[in-house]
Amino acid sequence: MDINWNAKMISKSLIAIKIILLFYSFLIIEQTFAYPEMVRHGYLSCNGCHSSTGGGDYLSDYGRSIHEELISAQQVFVNFQKNENRDSDIDNESKLAGIFIGELRFQYGFKARLLQSFLENSQISKARFMIMQLQGDALLSYSDKIDLFYSLGRQEPKIPDATFKDYIYTPQAWIQYKNQITEEFGFSIRSGKYIPNYGVNFAEHVFLVRSALGFGPGQESNNLELSGQYLNEEINLSFVNQKEKKYFISKYSHSFIDNNLKIGINTKTTSDQKDYSVLGVFLIKGFENHKYLIFEIDKRQNFDHKNGLIETLKYGQEISRGLQYFLIQEYANFNIEITDPHQESLGIGLHYFPSTLFNFESIIKKEKKSEVSNEFQNILWIIGTMSI
Repeated sequence: MDINWNAKMISKSLIAIKIILLFYSFLIIEQTFAYPEMVRHGYLSCNGCHSSTGGGDYLSDYGRSIHEELISAQQVFVNFQKNENRDSDIDNESKLAGIFIGELRFQYGFKARLLQSFLENSQISKARFMIMQLQGDALLSYSDKIDLFYSLGRQEPKIPDATFKDYIYTPQAWIQYKNQITEEFGFSIRSGKYIPNYGVNFAEHVFLVRSALGFGPGQESNNLELSGQYLNEEINLSFVNQKEKKYFISKYSHSFIDNNLKIGINTKTTSDQKDYSVLGVFLIKGFENHKYLIFEIDKRQNFDHKNGLIETLKYGQEISRGLQYFLIQEYANFNIEITDPHQESLGIGLHYFPSTLFNFESIIKKEKKSEVSNEFQNILWIIGTMSI
């Protein structure tokens, strides 16, 4: 990577960030990634804090309050009066984010992610710095029922020796209608470009149940999604058009509120002989308000009837407010009739949220890709994210 080019990009990015911060006092929008680890606090559904059922997009006003109260080490913008009942938290001082014109509400935000990676084995030792993501998002809402979302971003190619340095693309562009008909029942219809709602939407999209199944950044597709929620039941049905591939995703989950537990089942079905079908189950469990366990396992079946297995297990614990550690174990084999090739890894990580604006994550792991080598290699990722 060209160091001078990197320096110029970082300099331009810092200037842009400073300009945006000048307007931050009256346009406070927080973006975030999906965060299923909130199960430890009893939050088992994404759409309570996010704009969509899959999570990972704009935080709602309630979501911003929860982020400051339960995740961030410091409360930057919002002060709370907390009653014994968690659901009665009151936000007295914060203003609703965005610009209002009648029932129209416009919000925008900016996200930057930087990555420093290290890789070491018996043959090589290398490091790489990259600007993973520079992205601007905009959300136009009408009467809290109709949402129009658009994002424009820059990403670097994942291939180290790519002939092009970066590219501009639209990761998400969708329109959504949602209606909470009663306190117990609500539904939404969403159409456009985004990552389909399948399995556990880990913030770490490099986890195998995301990347190996085609549900990571750069793998967005055109979708039509119908979602419904009744009491503790959720169902999502998606028709997906991804380049030349077309398939159908169904997802069902049940939440056990008193036990901070959510279990679910997913399917991906297709008639395309160049594609594959998937059947998976997942579990999200919270313990004692500061521990969590997340598990997903998927069976992948090709049209040659070879079955694959992909699984991810994550356990985490909050050390102090804003700081948590986690353990991660992963395995993938696209043909379980034979041992190799397969991929496996075991790692430990730290996640720090100093405020709603910034978060830092570090993961160190042992990883083996038997198709390349039977040797375990050491990998370290350090990721910094700013979201405004």
